[in-house]
Amino acid sequence: MSSALSTLSTFCFAWIALYLFLRLIHAAWIVTKHVNRLVSFGFRSRGPGGSLDAALKSAMKLMGWSSVVVLPVGIISCLALVFR
Repeated sequence: MSSALSTLSTFCFAWIALYLFLRLIHAAWIVTKHVNRLVSFGFRSRGPGGSLDAALKSAMKLMGWSSVVVLPVGIISCLALVFR
C-alpha cells in the first residue's frame, strides 16, 4: 500500500511540475512573439495565431484543470503515506 501511495504522490507532483514547466515555456514563447512584432519594421496585421496556438492554448487549459484535481490528490496521498 505504501508503494502505491508513493507512486501516486510522485506522479501527481511530477504532473504539476510538468504543467508549470510547459506554462513557463508557453509564456516565454508568447512574450517573444509579441516583442518580435514590436521590433520588426513591417507592421502588418496578423491573424490570431493559428492551429498551433489554438492547440497549445487548449492543452494548457486541459492541463490546468487537471492540475486542480491532481494537486489535492497528491497532497492527500503524501500525507497518508507520512501519517500511516
